[in-house]
Amino acid sequence: MALAIRALALIPVLWAFAVGEPPYLGGDWGAFHEWAKGILSGAGMLADGLPTAEYTPLYPLFIAGVYAAAGVSPWAVLTAQTVLGALACPIVAAAAGKLGGGCGGTGGAGRRCAAVAGLLYALYPPFIKAEHLVMTEALYVFWVIVCLWVLARLDRRFSWGGMALLGLVGALGSLTKPSLAIFPVVCGAALVVRGWARRKDFWEPTGKGLVLALAFAAVLSPWVVRNYGIFGRFVPLGTEGGAVFYDGVHLKDGWKPGFRTKDAVTARAARIASEPERSAFLMGAGLKKIASEPSRLPRLLAVKALFFWSPFDWEIFLGGTYSFGFVFLLPFAVCAFLKRRPGDGMSRDDSWRASALWPAWGIVIYYFLLGIAFIGSPRLRLPAEAGILILAALGIVLF
Repeated sequence: MALAIRALALIPVLWAFAVGEPPYLGGDWGAFHEWAKGILSGAGMLADGLPTAEYTPLYPLFIAGVYAAAGVSPWAVLTAQTVLGALACPIVAAAAGKLGGGCGGTGGAGRRCAAVAGLLYALYPPFIKAEHLVMTEALYVFWVIVCLWVLARLDRRFSWGGMALLGLVGALGSLTKPSLAIFPVVCGAALVVRGWARRKDFWEPTGKGLVLALAFAAVLSPWVVRNYGIFGRFVPLGTEGGAVFYDGVHLKDGWKPGFRTKDAVTARAARIASEPERSAFLMGAGLKKIASEPSRLPRLLAVKALFFWSPFDWEIFLGGTYSFGFVFLLPFAVCAFLKRRPGDGMSRDDSWRASALWPAWGIVIYYFLLGIAFIGSPRLRLPAEAGILILAALGIVLF
């Protein structure tokens, strides 16, 4: 059903290509298009004729793979993303089923949670729309969803293979968009500490943590080595972090996040040839601005926190829109933490414990903290909506 809905939604986009009126494909789609062609030609990712690490490589590699298989056309990329989005549906269902069936509920509760989560995902407009744009979120949300599924399994069975898979998926997600990088590492460390406490054994949990770290590092290493050869310094992911942080300190008109800042500092940064040095300069300039005007910080954080939870979307949907789907999910997500009434063969104690739902609410808190540290925009919140969706599915079953 997820595939059928996405295919129907893609028809107007493909029709626009057919009649010679290409639709809006996202603000960065041209850069991804050029990088994909550069990868196919052997030139690699270039900016102004020089190798770049402004973006991480996996999404351009994904587009290059589609181009190699189906020809250089954006509609082929959108079709591939439609299939990828549909594949994420059973993974969302499986993650919700693990949490719903393993947190005090019965097997039947887990199946109901899985069915509701799959239905919500199949119908959720922001995910569908993101898959019809040439933007990293189309692939990035997939990795976030797989990561949540792996964590739901690890919560029930702390296995060697699960930790290796978490490192693999975490690295692939980080190579798609660097903002995921900290989450799997923190979650893996927490699982190791819990393993120490539960098993009273140091070596086995530690070994599993090392497996995660090795898998994570092994996937990142080719990109790190490539960047060291180009820039002569350690660049684990991208070089856009400083610019994003500086933009988060200087909101447009003092309250609009998600827009690039253009001032004397950014003009000076543009003259720095090295991307890592440019990023470090902008990061330092942002920190100096906060240190020089600490009284601005509470209002700045409040504005970014407010926009993170805002139902208005001005990035994914062209022209802006009100996200009815996001507003629908929120109250049911809260219901996931309520106590169940006795009945249906279950007692009041059968409600899902908040601590056992940590993969779902943990990803939401993680992106919220990133939002107030950088920019709390709809694109940053979109992967967190996977966690909100799973919580909403549990809440609907409870409700």
